[in-house]
Amino acid sequence: MLRKKIAVLVTLASAVSTIAWSTVCGQEAVSELPEIMAAAVTKLPEGPRPARGDDNCSTSWIDPETDAGRFVQERGWGVMSEVATGEYQLVSFAGNFEPGTSGSCAIQQGNIGVFAGRQLKAILYTSNKTDELIGALVPLENGNVRLWSSGYLESPVADILVGSIGVVVRPVAEEDTFCGGKVIVPNIYDEDITEARQSLIAAGWQPEEQPRMEWGQQPDLQDLGIVEAVDCSGTGFGFCGYSYGGEGASLSVTTAGELWEDNVPSVTDYAVTCEL
Repeated sequence: MLRKKIAVLVTLASAVSTIAWSTVCGQEAVSELPEIMAAAVTKLPEGPRPARGDDNCSTSWIDPETDAGRFVQERGWGVMSEVATGEYQLVSFAGNFEPGTSGSCAIQQGNIGVFAGRQLKAILYTSNKTDELIGALVPLENGNVRLWSSGYLESPVADILVGSIGVVVRPVAEEDTFCGGKVIVPNIYDEDITEARQSLIAAGWQPEEQPRMEWGQQPDLQDLGIVEAVDCSGTGFGFCGYSYGGEGASLSVTTAGELWEDNVPSVTDYAVTCEL
């Protein structure tokens, strides 16, 4: 049974209860990650009401479409995402948004509210208000929800499972399924592209050779044998794209970072396109 007293919960600290999850909604909230914590909370206090400007952070906010999301916004928080799972609505929200370079935005004071309608049932949070661990929520094909970080360069933080036992926060899964479970992609996040391509090849994905460009990192990557490198941006985070083919789907991989001496770009994201 979860019984944690909360020392710091951004500006939510005054609303945190030490009542166990089961006394609120008959279930438990458990986190297997020490940096993400959970608490039974039934009241959401006023947020810092961050100003939403026409800058790089404008796309990090959403106009909420659910009762839960609208309630969070009314209370003075910036809503980042809404995901329905089971009988609950997950809403990620934050109190501080700082625009960065290359269209990026760093978000702090992030939290995730677990709602039944407009009624708050629990909060997932971090212990430090300067953490950039709670950003957007993305639903997965298997019914779980992936939590992404909120720094200038986002990365997956955890998977959230909601079921009969309650809410469980777990490390990012070792693999994800797509296309009705027919396609599998191993967890290649944060791997450098040389390691990631080996993981993909072992999982049945084939690099698709791309035309060689005359400038930038792309020809340098191809010189290393990474023939699937498509293109690279010349500024900002140094994003590069890569193309792979598989049975019933295609895969696009994105890396960030410069190819320099022992440094190799690392995977930040990927996308699967299912064949009809």
